[in-house]
Amino acid sequence: MRPLNAKESVILFTLILAQGFDFCRSCNCDEQYFCNCSSNHLQHVPKVPANALGLDLSFNQIASIGMNDLTPYSELKTLNLHKNTLKFIHVEAFKSQHKLEVLDLSLNNLKNLSSSWFRELKSLQQLNLVENPYTTLGPAPIFQPLLNLRTLRFGSPSLREIYKNGLDSLAHLDEDVDLFITLRDGRGNYVCDTPFTLRGDAIDSVRLSVFECYMIPAVSVLCSLIIIVLGLIVVTCHKLHVIWYLQMTKAWIQAKRKPAVGRLAEELRYDAFVSYSQHDAEWVEEILVPELESAHPPFALCLHKRDFQPGRWIVDNIIDSIEKSHRTLFVLSEHFVTSEWCRYELDFSHFRIVDEHNDSAVLVLLEPIKKETIPKRFCKLRKIMNSRTYLEWPEEEEKRNEFWSNLRAVLQRDEC
Repeated sequence: MRPLNAKESVILFTLILAQGFDFCRSCNCDEQYFCNCSSNHLQHVPKVPANALGLDLSFNQIASIGMNDLTPYSELKTLNLHKNTLKFIHVEAFKSQHKLEVLDLSLNNLKNLSSSWFRELKSLQQLNLVENPYTTLGPAPIFQPLLNLRTLRFGSPSLREIYKNGLDSLAHLDEDVDLFITLRDGRGNYVCDTPFTLRGDAIDSVRLSVFECYMIPAVSVLCSLIIIVLGLIVVTCHKLHVIWYLQMTKAWIQAKRKPAVGRLAEELRYDAFVSYSQHDAEWVEEILVPELESAHPPFALCLHKRDFQPGRWIVDNIIDSIEKSHRTLFVLSEHFVTSEWCRYELDFSHFRIVDEHNDSAVLVLLEPIKKETIPKRFCKLRKIMNSRTYLEWPEEEEKRNEFWSNLRAVLQRDEC
């Protein structure tokens, strides 16, 4: 490499001086790496130190930003392009601004907004787009890439359409979206896009209910309430045995429609329906049933284990068996008063006593039960025990013949 001669050295020095003079005249960079280039009639992005953290280009005449105009300035945190003549921004203009936190594009000539501008601005927290001649926001979600955005300013006298999708992904803003949307040219100039049934109607003429405005939350709350209410109804019905009483009411209505003679002559298939707790099954099956079914004449007994129709609802079996029995024989014990099914059988039998004015209930006390120990839900049993005599199973062997004779006499059908 040869050394420069005197003439060439002078020319090079002059070029360097001119560039330095032009840079100093256009921008002023301070110790905080903030470069102020505002109000300098600039028509393009000037050259500033590559490590600049802030760049103020407001009040200039920059009409476009090319793909590589901002590429050297990857450290920028603040970029102010307020009040220029920007008409075009390349889709990759901000590709190197990964650290940018504040971007001001207000008061320019941007007619279209592109989500591609913001694709790499993952750190952007403040964005100002007000006073640009764009007419539409959406339908694509413009601000979706801005995951850390906290403050957004946009609006324009020329804005005509705001699509719902255009405002998607803004739920994390520090301010409510509704607060910074201002319709400056009058509500009468705006029409609805959704819902479909109101598309094209002026917004001033539309009155939506709270339910229509918040359809999804309202439907969710309504469905939840319906499920809760249905659950409470099911639990209440189970606790209060509503299904059983409905079935019993149905049976009562059906019994009312049947002639009494027909019911006695044709439907009484059994001499007695035996109601007992499963804990007392051994006494019933090994002592009671053999004794009565082997008598002369034998008694026809109905037992749920043996005579209920398989596959049929147990409540229907109970009602049908009691209706087809001349008597209902209750084997009372401590276990009996703790059984829900025994309670059902007792209730229906009591209904039959009241409705038909007969003595169909026969009580056999298998073991001593104090009336005050009977649960309140067995109020029908209390009434029957207070109004009717009952047979007690004797512990002494010599008294059992008398017990069987009395029981057979009670179960015996009246001969016509």
